[in-house]
Parts: sequence; structure tokens; C-alpha cells
Amino acid sequence: MVNKTIEMVLKEHRDRLMAVPGIIGIALGEYKGKPCINVYLVQKNYELLQHIPPTLGGYHVVAIETGELQALDTQVPEDEKDMPRK
Repeated sequence: MVNKTIEMVLKEHRDRLMAVPGIIGIALGEYKGKPCINVYLVQKNYELLQHIPPTLGGYHVVAIETGELQALDTQVPEDEKDMPRK
């Protein structure tokens, strides 16, 4: 039974999960039509998966291998500043 909102559970466990080397992000997601917690990994391996529980606060936890992530340049070029955004 779920007693807390998924947002509360995510906030409660965020720091502990993000402190594990190899975990590069966490977010809300969906698993079989229900809310879940997605945990993003550089590489899925047995050792890393030992740090990720199958559920947190009654919500499924899904491990997703992403590889290394890099932030994109968010600056808009001067000649594109007045262009409409989609």
C-alpha cells in the first residue's frame, strides 16, 4: 500500500541514490500504466543494481541504462532569438 506521493518518495531517496557512483539521474516515470521511479545508470551491471531496490515507498523502481550524458548548449544563437519555438 502506498502512503506517500511518488514525489515525496523520490525526494526522500534522491540524495542516497544520487550518491551511488554510476547512477546519473532519477525521475518520475510509468511502469505498466502506474507511476514509478526511473533510475538512470551509466551502465547496467550486477554491482550497481545491488544499490537499487525493486520498490521504494510502494512504487516500482526501474533501472535504465543511458550511457554517459552530456548537457547540451542551451544558448540560442543571436540570429535565432526571434524565431518562433515549437
